[in-house]
Amino acid sequence: MLIGQMMSSAFSPDSMGLGGEMDSGAQTMLDFGREHLSRVIAEGGGLGLGKTIEAGLAKDQKKAATALLKR
Repeated sequence: MLIGQMMSSAFSPDSMGLGGEMDSGAQTMLDFGREHLSRVIAEGGGLGLGKTIEAGLAKDQKKAATALLKR
C-alpha cells in the first residue's frame, strides 16, 4: 500500500500527456502501470523497510535480554 501511494504521488497528472492534458484511457493505463509496478516491487521484498525494522527490533530485544541477565 505504501509503495502504491508513493507511486501515485511521484507522477503529477499535470505533467502527463500532450499539452498537460490526459484522457481517461491514458489515466487508466497509467493507473494500471502504477499498480502493476507497485505489486512487483512488493512481491520482490518491497523497499527493504521490513528487514530493516525487523533487524532493529531484534537488536533492541537482544539488548533488553542482555540487560535483564545482568541484573
